Amino acid sequence: MTKNQLQADKQRRKREQRQKRLKRHPPRLGHESMLAIPAFRRAAAALSDSLRVTPGAAVRLVSESDLALPAVDSMLQERHVVVRQIYGWSIEDAFTETQQLCTHLAAAGNHDLGGKKTFWVSADLVEALRHTNLDIPGDVLELPFAACAFVFNDAPTIELVQALISVTPRQAHSTAR
Repeated sequence: MTKNQLQADKQRRKREQRQKRLKRHPPRLGHESMLAIPAFRRAAAALSDSLRVTPGAAVRLVSESDLALPAVDSMLQERHVVVRQIYGWSIEDAFTETQQLCTHLAAAGNHDLGGKKTFWVSADLVEALRHTNLDIPGDVLELPFAACAFVFNDAPTIELVQALISVTPRQAHSTAR
């Protein structure tokens, strides 16, 4: 084998190994992707640290008043400036964007504070749930943890979500430009 063939073979094996690792690792959740943004990560860490309780104590989830932290305020101001100056959004649209960012921040904080409980729902279970009638009010249904994520990654659920998104009115900033 030539040097080029050896190098190509080595690169092919590396690609195959990487593909195997990617197949084993589940995709990131939305708030986990947002944690790749340094300002968001700092704000989420500050929020979690401010609400962390001693082991055994009841978990307290994020409320609007908990967002009054310097790291959170800094991140929101930075985002507001970015969408106003770079994207040219109106003040109202930029404010709406930062409010939405608070929703993601609360989700990240709650997921961390709740012990990072994530449940991947199998396609078989989704199919069984589709044929089940829930005859109790939703507020009576108790979840197993104060904060957890249920991930549905099957085609019928994704299609349902896409259909719901398509009939939902668009955000004001998407039509204001």
